[in-house]
Amino acid sequence: MAILFLPMAAHQVMPWANGGGTTAEVAIHPPGASVAARDFDWRISMAHVGVDGPFSALPGFDRSLTLIEGQGMILDAGTEGCFTLAEPYDQALFPGDWAITARLLGGPIDDLNVMTRRGAFSATVEILTLLDRGGIETAPTTVLVGLEGRVSVAGGPDLGPRDAALIDGRAGGWLSLSGNGIVAVIRLLSVAAPLHV
Repeated sequence: MAILFLPMAAHQVMPWANGGGTTAEVAIHPPGASVAARDFDWRISMAHVGVDGPFSALPGFDRSLTLIEGQGMILDAGTEGCFTLAEPYDQALFPGDWAITARLLGGPIDDLNVMTRRGAFSATVEILTLLDRGGIETAPTTVLVGLEGRVSVAGGPDLGPRDAALIDGRAGGWLSLSGNGIVAVIRLLSVAAPLHV
């Protein structure tokens, strides 16, 4: 099982065009793809949202957003409804086609974003609290993102907050973890022939 360490210091940080925040890109597939070109099959990032404002439209993609720091926000999708993320690790799932406006509940927040090309990939985001030892069943592609404390990956790195590991689990299997911390487990599954392999 191949494991690629993606330390926080190596994440590419990009300011938003509207000046309302920044995004730290953790991983994107295929390598070299970009959100601007819309040529990616999946992307994992963490955003710092500093002010209220609209989200960028991403037609043809699905999004999962998890609150990881701060007092939360409301995602207003107009006639589609609202999502309130007020507790640590609250999640919202929505199509990138929707017009979303974020309203902060008490100052800046950080969130974990997973975007997948609809019809090519799907994703699940599990928040795992590890108190000593445990493990996860891997997907063909699994990404771990450290959120709190430290988590050690068997045969791989120790993950501190905001560190990540990309796991090639195409052969399937069980990955052992140890430590005392909280980690996001993102499983990416191909649901059709992707644009890129």
